[in-house]
Amino acid sequence: MKKLTTFFVGLAIMALPFSFTSCSDDEPYRYNTPSYSIVDEAVQNYHYLYQGGTDYLTAYNFFFYYYPNATEAEFQAFMNAIGMGNNYEQNATEALVQEAQVLSGEWEGDMIYQYDDENATRQQLSFTANMKFFRYQNSQNQLRGYGVETDTDNEGHTQALDFSWFINNSGDIIIKYKKSGKEFKMDISSKNQGFFLGYDQERGYDVFYGYGLGTNCTDAFYIDLSRQATNYAKGMTRATTYKGALAGKSFGNATSNKINKLKAKAVNKLHIR
Repeated sequence: MKKLTTFFVGLAIMALPFSFTSCSDDEPYRYNTPSYSIVDEAVQNYHYLYQGGTDYLTAYNFFFYYYPNATEAEFQAFMNAIGMGNNYEQNATEALVQEAQVLSGEWEGDMIYQYDDENATRQQLSFTANMKFFRYQNSQNQLRGYGVETDTDNEGHTQALDFSWFINNSGDIIIKYKKSGKEFKMDISSKNQGFFLGYDQERGYDVFYGYGLGTNCTDAFYIDLSRQATNYAKGMTRATTYKGALAGKSFGNATSNKINKLKAKAVNKLHIR
């Protein structure tokens, strides 16, 4: 289960209000004292880092991220202490469904698309992408859906691409384009090559940025999108946030958005796929 990762950005060790002292290579997080309690420390630092509480998966991954050598009994004691209990399957599923709910909707912004041309030369294109994610509502397909991506370059050329998507048991987002059959994985666990989905405090609205790596091709993409709200009376769109109980929630472990650095070297052009 260690593939399951925190759904919140910024879990950096230096951010915690404590320092770890190693007494051996096998127990890097334990103090040199018989009175030390890994559960007490974990509970204290969890509440410091997440003052408003979290979902089950975030708490699970917080614990095993910082205490990888902990026992199952220590983990259960920690979860009981923060009021989570041990109902992992139900809570994990709920967290994945929440991720799918937040992903659903209309997003628009920059996309960098990378591929190898007929001379095996790596190409890097830049354009505006509008991605609409629709989620199946029946209970068997809550983590799946379909969508359409509309790409536009600086000269006004456009292309529309149908795709399907799903969220796997680890929380990764899988996108497959219908026409080309190319499939891409967006890794929830990676800080450098992962994604962030949800509310961004600095911008003040929901964003979806990160990296997608081809699983059946050598292509890749970077996106930097914002959630869209449309005022149909004025024919205008603006960045917005998810409404309802999940407002302000975020998923993904990415800590940096690399697209601005890549845009300087990219050609503004569409790639038929």
